[in-house]
Amino acid sequence: MPKDGKQTRLPHDQSFDVVIVGGGINGISVYRELSLQGVKVLLVEKEDFCSKASGALSRMIHGGLRYLENGEFALVKESLTERNRLLVNAPHYVQPLVTTIPIFSRWPQFDPSVQCSADYYDAWISAPERLAIELLQDTKDGKHNESMACNYTELVARNGTSLSVRDTLTGETVNVTAGKLVNATGAWIDKTNVRMGLKSDYLQGTKGSHIIVKHSDLFAQLKGHMVFYENPEGRVCILFPYYDKVLIGSTDIPITDPDSVTCTEDEITYMIDSLKAIFPSLVIHREDIVYQFSGVRPLPSVKTSTTGQIPRSHSLKVDDSEDGSVRTYSLIGGKWTTFRAFGEEVADQILADLQQERQISTVNRAIGGGLNFPQTKRERQAFIQDLQVTFGINEASASLMLQRYGTGCMAVLRFTTKSDDAVLTHLPDYTQRELAYLIEQESVCKTLDVLQRRTSIAIQGRINQAVLVEVTQVVAATLGWNDTQIKHDLSESCQILREHHGLELNLEQVEKLIDVTLSDTYAY
Repeated sequence: MPKDGKQTRLPHDQSFDVVIVGGGINGISVYRELSLQGVKVLLVEKEDFCSKASGALSRMIHGGLRYLENGEFALVKESLTERNRLLVNAPHYVQPLVTTIPIFSRWPQFDPSVQCSADYYDAWISAPERLAIELLQDTKDGKHNESMACNYTELVARNGTSLSVRDTLTGETVNVTAGKLVNATGAWIDKTNVRMGLKSDYLQGTKGSHIIVKHSDLFAQLKGHMVFYENPEGRVCILFPYYDKVLIGSTDIPITDPDSVTCTEDEITYMIDSLKAIFPSLVIHREDIVYQFSGVRPLPSVKTSTTGQIPRSHSLKVDDSEDGSVRTYSLIGGKWTTFRAFGEEVADQILADLQQERQISTVNRAIGGGLNFPQTKRERQAFIQDLQVTFGINEASASLMLQRYGTGCMAVLRFTTKSDDAVLTHLPDYTQRELAYLIEQESVCKTLDVLQRRTSIAIQGRINQAVLVEVTQVVAATLGWNDTQIKHDLSESCQILREHHGLELNLEQVEKLIDVTLSDTYAY
């Protein structure tokens, strides 16, 4: 909530052309596509943007090699096309990744039975949640700027074209109207449809879990490559360097309740054991795991003998309400790699139903900090030097900001250098005003929004009690929290980090560390 205490998060007495339910990558993509065409759109997400499956991806932007096994040739073609587009449109976050497939050569410490390997290029994404925020912000070229995206906001009921929208933080409820409803809630699609008066059985979910490990030997053995291999039961596994750690995944387990998904001990054992076939001399211990996460793949409801055979392609289901007042578009499946194509497909269907023409294509449209991103080493060095001169910062800071935000770093630096700033004590590569910029400009409502989704602090395995306290202080000062709000946020953060990410933080010790009076050091 803003410092003046006024409620500005929800739309009041407004009508929209389209309401999108679900702020994962597919919902965000449709929002961007429609808003750019001048369609008035409201997007609501009951938690934070990209906080569920869209934040639990394998951090790959890939062509879908494994889908060839199921004969999904159209999906592989689309994935390859969209992967290559993202390498051009979002080069600040999407980079090439050399992928090695062992074919049981003696490569570093591979098992001697491995006879040879094959390399090919795919891609990885360093900060998917940040890219999602930039997609939300990319509506400035639309005919008007009346679209609105709200996190921590839930669609609770429908009565004809009247939709009740509730702020999950304050409980405030308002009504909006729309004749088009996009259901982009992923694993919750069927539940959402029922709540809106529409019965459906479109989805089945499978759980995918990953672990992030700090293991210098394994990191060195990978030599910057991803290793892509198959377990005896047919499940494909991956591991690749992620920042200075190693990402390992994933599992593929049928689930019925998407709200109860966590990375279990059995899954961790499975992932660690899977490495023994590739690197038998390397031992991964539980204490090497610095972060873990799990999400639900929203797959189509079909019968197959194994979860790996469930189609990974996306589809759109269109249903009209019984009274004919609302048309619902349910998004089935979808992947990070193909979000643009899926969003384009859905938007074109809605535009046709609205009898509107597409005005802007996103095929070659740069995303956020990918606009005018320096491509060559010489161009990057020149850009970094310009940052140094313009903002009075050193080369290391300029390089880091370019890496972190692409060309969008200029907006961040204009804010951070506007007045006195200071580095964080426990995260010295961040500053107080840098975090304040993200909080003010990117719809931050909770501390974990910063740690897990506006930055990569959490997935890099950098959260400890001191870090949590310091970042909470900055969030609290920027949003004007009182002592009760601070303690509630700390308690929730500790619980989520423990139950969903394997991080044990002592709440009592954290509360003792927090300065609930908040000195002027954190006032912006």
